[in-house]
Amino acid sequence: MATICLHCNSPINPGQAFCHACGRPLGAQAWKTPLRPPGDDAPRVPSYIEAQRPTRYADTAPYSGPRRADGGAIASMILGIIGLVAVPIIASIIALALGYPARRRIQDSRDLDGDGFATAGIVTGWIGVVGGIIFLIAIAAVVSSGPEIVSDFGDPGGGLFIP
Repeated sequence: MATICLHCNSPINPGQAFCHACGRPLGAQAWKTPLRPPGDDAPRVPSYIEAQRPTRYADTAPYSGPRRADGGAIASMILGIIGLVAVPIIASIIALALGYPARRRIQDSRDLDGDGFATAGIVTGWIGVVGGIIFLIAIAAVVSSGPEIVSDFGDPGGGLFIP
């Protein structure tokens, strides 16, 4: 008589603590029974259920339902877009301040989603900051160039030109 696993009917070697086919602990679950009739040397064909059963479940995590989007990531994306359109530097800096921690939270958690929102907020935030700085430099260059440039846009006889 040979020892087999009660769960998967695989043969068990003496002294084996776990079934090599299904990985379950044997203990009192192994039992002795003839695998084949005496004199039958044909190889054992697994049943349909055994052929369909995966060998391990430890590699897969259980399904925990849909993941929810992180609120900070969504706010970062919205403020990044507002920073491109309306208030370049202020909204863009807030988008960056919300986007980086949101992306870190999403990477650390299995339940949160929205990495694309956080990345969009970070990218639009940096574009808004750089665009706002370029805009401020352009305004500073126009103002610091003196009243000659400003007078070209005013009345030719007076108005904005002050000698």
